Amino acid sequence: MSKDNQSISDSSLNSEIQTSAKPLSPPHQKTADNIHVVRYEASDEALKQDQEGRWKLAEETHQYVREHIRLADQKATFFFAGSTALLAYLYNHGLTNRWFIQLTTWGFADMLSFLATVCLILSALACIMTIMPRLKGSMRGLIFFAAICEYDNSQAYVNEVMRQNLTELCEAKLKHTYELSKVCTKKYDILRWGQWLGSAGFIAALFLFIFLK
Repeated sequence: MSKDNQSISDSSLNSEIQTSAKPLSPPHQKTADNIHVVRYEASDEALKQDQEGRWKLAEETHQYVREHIRLADQKATFFFAGSTALLAYLYNHGLTNRWFIQLTTWGFADMLSFLATVCLILSALACIMTIMPRLKGSMRGLIFFAAICEYDNSQAYVNEVMRQNLTELCEAKLKHTYELSKVCTKKYDILRWGQWLGSAGFIAALFLFIFLK
């Protein structure tokens, strides 16, 4: 009886040893596959975040440049109104034509009248040039309105937009931002002249009022 029990025990022990000696490759293989999937998902997520970051930069920069163009137009409108109002005031008081005499007979008041009139006129012209629309740009694109009109019809434009992926749309917006930045820079260059001329005209008119008082 004891021999039979010992035989059964030895048989069970050998079975356990054989079971424990089996290779563990399938779990390792499964773990490696999981790591590969996780890495792929992480790479895809990083690419998505990179695209979203580029699009966000393009959108914010585009909005920033458009806002500064709007501010330039507002400032030009303000200076134009001030220059023309002061010119009208000088004209109504007969101070814009004091210098319509022979140059050798000019006095200090005549020189101030000339300086105020010319500077205010040039300032108003500079402000008009600042506000005037600038339509230069690529004649084939997805954002500039003049370029959009170059398509044969609305469906052709829609098809062209729908063919682009996010990266290509971002590129189109950045190109338009560059064109807007050139327009914005030109506006502020001219506006700066208008501001300086308007300020000089205002100072000359102020001294003219004081001198004639």
